[in-house]
Amino acid sequence: GGVVAYVAWSDFAKNHRVEVVHHQRSLPPHEVMRRAESKLGNDGFSLLSANCEHFANWCATDQWESSQAVALASMSKAACVVLVVAAAISVIGRGGYRIA
Repeated sequence: GGVVAYVAWSDFAKNHRVEVVHHQRSLPPHEVMRRAESKLGNDGFSLLSANCEHFANWCATDQWESSQAVALASMSKAACVVLVVAAAISVIGRGGYRIA
């Protein structure tokens, strides 16, 4: 998991490109900072329900949302469907369950 903390930009980026998102309706900068600082020390990272995009969007817009989490959840559901179909084909192919 991750903990909300102050870190140097270079440590955060780790030589990777960082996308800066400009929101059309962002809270004032002092409020964004106040919100971020109010969560210093919090942990509880979750890829689907509490990731860094959720946190950044909440700080900037008061919206707890993540397009990355939505996309990942959709991919996970699709992968589950593929696995279930593959398992069913395997069982049927071995003379197991039959579709009537």
